[in-house]
Amino acid sequence: MDRDRKLTGPGLGPKRDTQLSEARAVGIGAWVQGGMEPEDWDRQVALKEKLGPSVVLTFGLHPWWVARQTQEGVEQAHGI
Repeated sequence: MDRDRKLTGPGLGPKRDTQLSEARAVGIGAWVQGGMEPEDWDRQVALKEKLGPSVVLTFGLHPWWVARQTQEGVEQAHGI
């Protein structure tokens, strides 16, 4: 999974604003941002705070992430 291709990807950094501007220029004005693991969730919230209502957040656990975890790790991510 290439994390740097997501809007919240840590490697996207300074390119993010350029990509958002280019997307808006062709008529894209909203994004659904899917968090696939706990490490994504704080970055998602920060993006929402920056872009406001043009970003819809979803939070979840990708099966690839779950497969690398213990049962305890999955339960902890769910807040169980």
